[in-house]
Amino acid sequence: MGSVITSTLWSTICVICEDFLEFVSIYDATGVSLASTILQTLRKNDLDLRYLHVQGYDGAAAMSGEFRGVQIQIIDTNSERNIPKLCMCTAVLIL
Repeated sequence: MGSVITSTLWSTICVICEDFLEFVSIYDATGVSLASTILQTLRKNDLDLRYLHVQGYDGAAAMSGEFRGVQIQIIDTNSERNIPKLCMCTAVLIL
């Protein structure tokens, strides 16, 4: 079981809000499967990836793996954007 949480910057009032989206079942802990689960959850909650600016994860290999990790899978899915990669933080997507 995992959770998907977003952080949103409200630039007009300079506030960052964190929102719990939902718990998700994890059946396969590979980067490809985890990325797919995250992307499905974001789409299900009507979050547009065009507004994804930063990805941050806890540094686990499946999350931050340079070639097959979640970060690279999401960047490849959203390849028209230059999304900076963060490491060593909690699982956060800033939208």
